[in-house]
Amino acid sequence: MRQLYSGLVLVVDACSLCVLVMSCSALVLGCAVWN
Repeated sequence: MRQLYSGLVLVVDACSLCVLVMSCSALVLGCAVWN
């Protein structure tokens, strides 16, 4: 049970990191397009 929970936390961490990277790159791309 504990192993499942730590695995879930790892997946959530990876998802949030991916979302953060995607939003950052979208922001950079938006700035590049506007300038």
